[in-house]
Amino acid sequence: MAAAALLMSGCGYTGDPMPPLANIPARVNDLAAVQRGGRIMVQFTVPPRTTEDKVIKTPLTLDLRIGAAEPPFNQEVWAAHATPVPARPIDNGVARYEIPAEAWTGKEATLAVRVSSARGKTVGWSNFVNLPVVAPPDKPAEVH
Repeated sequence: MAAAALLMSGCGYTGDPMPPLANIPARVNDLAAVQRGGRIMVQFTVPPRTTEDKVIKTPLTLDLRIGAAEPPFNQEVWAAHATPVPARPIDNGVARYEIPAEAWTGKEATLAVRVSSARGKTVGWSNFVNLPVVAPPDKPAEVH
C-alpha cells in the first residue's frame, strides 16, 4: 500500500510546464550625476531583482559610460563612442563613481549605465543623464 502511494505521488507542480527564467537584471532608473569641483560624481542603485521579480544570486557586470551626445541622439552611436568608466565596489546596493571632469570641461557629458547578468543578458541602458561640465573654480590664494 505504501509502495502504491509512493508510485502514485509525483513531484513538482500541477499544471503546464513553466518556461525557464530569463534572469535578466532589471533596468537602472535612478542614475544621477553632479559635478563637484574637478570631479563628476555618479550614483545609482544596483538592481537587486530580475525583470521577472526574482532575487539576483550571481554577480552582475556594470557598464557605466560617459560621452558626448550629438543630435539627433542615437543610443548605439553614443555607446560606440562613449568612454567606459572602470567598475567600482558596490556599497549596500549603491554604486558610486568619481570621474575626472577635465576631459569634459566646456562640454555636455551624457552618462548611462547598463547592468548585465553573469551570462551577459541585459535589459539595456538606464536613464540618460546630461551634465554640462564647467571648469572648476580656482583654488583660493593668500587665505588668512
